Amino acid sequence: MLKELREKRVALVKQIRAVYAREEQAGYEWKAEDKAEVEKLEAELTTLEERISRAEKSEEFESRLKNLRQTPADTNRRIGRDDFSVADTRSEREEDDLPTYRDRALALQAWFRGGNDLTNEQEAACQRMHFNPARRQINVRIENDGFLSDIANEYRERDARSAKREINRMARQRLLDEREARVMSSITGSSGGYAVPMSFLNRFEENLLAFSGMMQVADVITTESGSELPIPTVDDTSNEGEIVGESADTDGSTDPTLGQISMFAFKFSSKMLKMPFELLEDNAFNLAARTGGWLGMRLGRAMERKFTLGTGVKQPRGITLASTLGVTAASATAIDIDEVFDLEAALDDAYGMNARYMCHKNITNHLRKKKDGNGRYLWEPNVKAGEPDTINGKPVTYNTFMQSSVATATKTLLYGDLSKYLIRRAGVLRLKRLDERYAEKDQVAFIAFQRADGNLLDAGTAPVLHLLQA
Repeated sequence: MLKELREKRVALVKQIRAVYAREEQAGYEWKAEDKAEVEKLEAELTTLEERISRAEKSEEFESRLKNLRQTPADTNRRIGRDDFSVADTRSEREEDDLPTYRDRALALQAWFRGGNDLTNEQEAACQRMHFNPARRQINVRIENDGFLSDIANEYRERDARSAKREINRMARQRLLDEREARVMSSITGSSGGYAVPMSFLNRFEENLLAFSGMMQVADVITTESGSELPIPTVDDTSNEGEIVGESADTDGSTDPTLGQISMFAFKFSSKMLKMPFELLEDNAFNLAARTGGWLGMRLGRAMERKFTLGTGVKQPRGITLASTLGVTAASATAIDIDEVFDLEAALDDAYGMNARYMCHKNITNHLRKKKDGNGRYLWEPNVKAGEPDTINGKPVTYNTFMQSSVATATKTLLYGDLSKYLIRRAGVLRLKRLDERYAEKDQVAFIAFQRADGNLLDAGTAPVLHLLQA
């Protein structure tokens, strides 16, 4: 089914291009009927892309169910309930004093329930971990162990579906690696972090990336604290070496231009996530991973908005503000193909190797009919699974918070080395449980806080350019 939908998507794109091609015929006059036909086809394409997205999610869900059915019964019961990748045994627990994945998942379930009406397994897990499930807050330190960067790389090089499939494999391997090494340093035990299983962190980071195009392409670092962090910038583009004769003195040199930006730590909130008590006491529900995913989506959207549009005043400096004017379009309502070529030409060659586009997905509607001098379309859809859409052969990352329509005085396209945008995550991820706020509705609220900042590392060399509509 998914293959058929993808093929239909390509066919619709061809139909749209065929309608636009009528304009190129000598003496042909564009009619209202042509415009109506294009609008209808593009509406069908939008609906189809939504169906493809739903089909991808359905196929992923079916794949998970199939894996569960192929797992032995006892392990299957534990995976379906707690998302354990490897079954834990008593003998393994006796070998060392570190908590197992099962202990951590059960303890987190106990925390979600506020320490009330716990099962015998949950109580025993909390005792083994010396964890008080009645505490109101858990601090989780997300280390800069390279996993987030690895996830971002998958999103850069693949389409979203293929990236998610590979990320799931990486997450399972991460669980296995941690089990072998018995490493617990990625969480703050004294603050209750030992109760957070790796499945929570994996899903949190995966969904944080999935809903933040900026975090997919940016350089992300993690620091222990949120104190001001100075980042040096260097512009040495005006200097070059020289040829010197034997025993000859070298010419005087000019020092590079040094600069500095300061990274801070602005507090992002997931807003309250309310859950009925019936959901919390359902042990068949994979609460740890699901909650991590929900919080990751919420924080991802909030960060994406500020990393894209932030003013830099008591918030991150968004990439649209930090980018440099590359080309001013001749029209307020159209993007000419030569303007796209000029935008690429305006970028310093030093950034061309890693350059890519970023725009709202709707902007591609204005690029679908554009052709270069060889008749090649400027925008190409990802016909093959695993390949991203491209603009003039360069990969494009879609950003929900960028300008969605071509209008006066708007920045519709970004082009450049987007990895020069630096994102700093600071401190711990704080999880709080609010027991009393919605008690009359028999609900418990959860909320997460994460501090972060973002800015473009630009020492005057303009690593990211934008196209400005007149």
